[in-house]
Parts: sequence; C-alpha cells; structure tokens
Amino acid sequence: LFDQAAWQKFVPVAKRVIELDPMHPDNPNVTVQIIAAYDAQGRERLAEGAAERESLFTSYGPDSEWQQANKNRPSVIRKAMKLAQGALIDSALFRLDLAQKYFQEEKVALAAEEARVASAMMADYLKRFPYDPNNYENKYYLGIGYTMSAQFLKAADIFEIVRDDKENDKYREDAAYRAFLMLQAEVDSQTQKGTLPEPPPPAAEPQEIPSLLVRLIAASMRYIKSSPNTEDTPRFYFNAATVYAQYSHNKKADKWYRKLIDSFPQSAGAVDAAKWVLNTYSDKKDWKNVEAWCRRMLKIGVGKDDMEFVAQMKKIAAASVYKQAMAAFAERKFQLAHDEFLRLVKEDPKNQFAALALFSAAQSMEELKRFLSAGQLYERVFKEYPEDKDLAAKSLFKVASTAYQGFEFERAIKLYLRLVNDYKDFPDRADSLYNAGVALQSTEQYKRAAKTFQL
Repeated sequence: LFDQAAWQKFVPVAKRVIELDPMHPDNPNVTVQIIAAYDAQGRERLAEGAAERESLFTSYGPDSEWQQANKNRPSVIRKAMKLAQGALIDSALFRLDLAQKYFQEEKVALAAEEARVASAMMADYLKRFPYDPNNYENKYYLGIGYTMSAQFLKAADIFEIVRDDKENDKYREDAAYRAFLMLQAEVDSQTQKGTLPEPPPPAAEPQEIPSLLVRLIAASMRYIKSSPNTEDTPRFYFNAATVYAQYSHNKKADKWYRKLIDSFPQSAGAVDAAKWVLNTYSDKKDWKNVEAWCRRMLKIGVGKDDMEFVAQMKKIAAASVYKQAMAAFAERKFQLAHDEFLRLVKEDPKNQFAALALFSAAQSMEELKRFLSAGQLYERVFKEYPEDKDLAAKSLFKVASTAYQGFEFERAIKLYLRLVNDYKDFPDRADSLYNAGVALQSTEQYKRAAKTFQL
C-alpha cells in the first residue's frame, strides 16, 4: 500500500501492524512511513504527522521500552536513534512553523501555546544532541519560539548566545537586535506589573541601576559594536544614554547622547539628546556653552525638519547671548557688554531680544560716558523698533533730553513733541511736555510755549 501511494489506506494498516507487535525491530521504519503518508495528504493531516514524529522519539528514543527490548540489536537501535533525533527536531520546527501561521491569522493564544511547546521541544533537542552541526540555527529558532511564547528573558539568553557565537555570523546582527528587543520587552512587562522599581529622583551622585537595565545597556552597546551604521543603531545610543540619565549617571549619559548626535545628527532621538545636553548647560547658567551648543545643533542639522525645535534653538541662542551681555554689564564690563548686545542685534535684527539688546548697548555707552555713541544707539531703538513702544518711548526721551542738555533746542522740541503725540501712555509724558515748553521759551517761541504748557 505504501509503494502504491494509497496513503489513506496505508496509515490504519501500518498502525495495526505496530499495535500487534510493539517491540518489533522494524517499527521505527514503519512509523517513518506513517509520517510520510500523513505529510503526503496535505496540510489537513500535518498535525497528525507531527504527533507521529513526537511518538517516534518517545516510543523508540532513549530509555524507551522498545530500546530495552532490542538492546541486543545495536545497529537497529542506532538507526532508530537517528530517526528519533530527526523526528524530534522536525516536530519542533513544525510546531514553530504552525505557531507563525497562527500569528499571521491573528490567533494569538494558539500561536503562543504552539510556540511554547515548540521551544520546549527545541530546548530538549539541544540538550540531548549538543553536537548537531545545525545547532547554531536551531538555537536561533529556539529564540524565536521563546519570543512568540512571551518568554522574554529566555529568548534574550538564547539570542545572546547566537550573537556571541565566534564560529558563525549568519544571524549575528539579527540576534543582537532581538536580544535587545527581548530585554526591552521584559523591562516593559515588569514596569507594567510594577516589579521593576521606578527610576529615583535626580541626584548629585550616580544611583544604582537595576540589573535588568544594566543588561539592557550591555545589549545596546553590543548591538552598536556589531552594527555601528544601521538604520536602527541610533535607537541603541539613545536607549543607553536615557537609562544612564534616569539613574543620574550624568557623565555616561552625556557621553552617549553626544555620540548619538555626532554619529546620527538627523536621527529622531538626536533632538531629545540635544535638549538633554542643553539642559546640563542651562542648569549651570553656562550661557556661553548654551549659545555654542544651540548654534552647533543648527549647523549640523539636528532636528532640521522640526520647525519648532529649530526656532527654539535660535531663540535660546539669542537669549544666551543676551544673558552673557547682561552678566558682563553686571560685572561693569561695559565695553564687552556693548559688543555682545550689538552682536545679538547684528546676527538677527528680528529676534525677540534685539530691541532690548540695542537699548542695553546704549546704556553701556552711557556708563562709559560715551554719550554720542549712546545717543546714536537710542535713536536706532525708536527708529528700528517702533513696535516696542516702551523701549521706543524711553529711547526717544533719552535722545530728546540729550539734545536739550546740549542746547539743541529745535531738535529737543521736535523729539519731545513726537514723544507726547505718539506715546500717550509714556509715564514721563508730562515731563516731555514741560521740557518741550521750556525749550520753546528758550528759542523765544512764546506762543507755542504757552500752548504747550496748556496741553
């Protein structure tokens, strides 16, 4: 019947033969024929074929009654062991393949159970037959089985073994990636269950990192070493740096965030890395390095497609220049303050600090008794930034007062009256009006002076 390919008729007959004489030396061969008959009948009989494969190992494998009955036939036992070995690995791979099919069909529970059984069989196979030349690939498949059955730490263990194999590299990069993913999955699982402690508050000294996260960092570093320039590599830099940062290992966090930025400046994580480094400078009020860092991020293209981030870097860079200038002013380094204020205005006349910087530059010149330069700068304020009514009015008052004190009465009158007319909410408007009247008197314009005093 087997030779005639009458599979449906062959299987019950073959099983009856084994049933009549379960210890017969040829039974392993008959079982192999039964498996072949099931396989030949298509997918609907594959599960029965898998069951026969498992039966082949349990019925004729090590420590079976059949082996005890045939202990005087060593060649028969050797052949049976070879068949049993093949049956065990075939069954494990069959179940793993079935699990993958279930996953594709979104039958998650069935897939996980098949994967659990497959991984148990594969682990048993690797233990029983450690010298199989195919075990490199078998270990990889075991990792897949553990993954699909949500045994994340076991999967990570196996993928690390595959990754670190010195004689084979077929799955090295993939195994390194999967080892990380499995550890991350375990972190997520423990976080959700509440078994992984929350990161402590920021501290001055490095805090102890949980062993699972230490292992996750190691997996990140190992992937970077084996795959330094893949699309996924930035993720591993970012992950390691973030864990270090969460546990106040700030020097290490800084190192790996900078490596990420230097190696992959346009990656998604580079923006957050840039912000973290920036904050370390801001916390120390190191405005010089704040400015330098922001300008470098803009130059190398970090977040170049993120308009909000780009605008933020420009804004912070400008603010840091202003703060450097203000620090110099506070230290009475007025020339340096003047130069920094004007640098800010020159670099971007439209930035939000430009009007204030120009006004402050004028104040710096006043402190140095360089009144002509101060006046020129004040005049620029109300001419170039009229929309900033407060600073424009103050600057106009300063220039008008300087002209008044310098006996430039016509100019003073013109500026005071402009101030009175254009800036009605200016606190010193009354003084401006009075000074304009006095200047008019000084130039013998008495009628206009009288009208001005009456306003």
